[in-house]
Amino acid sequence: MKIREAHFDPAKPGIVSIKYNYNSNPIEVNVKDKRGRPVNLTTYTPGSAYNAKFPLAENKIEDLKDLIRSGAIPSKYHAFYKSVIDIGAAQTNDHLQCSEDCADCCDNNDVEQEEIVLENQ
Repeated sequence: MKIREAHFDPAKPGIVSIKYNYNSNPIEVNVKDKRGRPVNLTTYTPGSAYNAKFPLAENKIEDLKDLIRSGAIPSKYHAFYKSVIDIGAAQTNDHLQCSEDCADCCDNNDVEQEEIVLENQ
């Protein structure tokens, strides 16, 4: 907000001349002056911001289960939402089985056990 004039000269790439007052002399700033090694964005993988996943509140878990059962969430996304729900359900030993027989979220080994859990609810 304080800059009144900025000048970019093609003869000086990476240098910006800035004036804070119309009557003052310009200040030259090198915008390409970087310290350290450049980052190769094609191979760079950022580190994890958290050590563990956040648990969900029980009411949010129930809402996600209802959305999956009702078909509001397409079956191709069931695996993702099931993994999110299993993080919160690990606290209560509760598991989810979707109403559809989709290959994305149903493990053949756990289907019977999950159906029993849902019947008990």
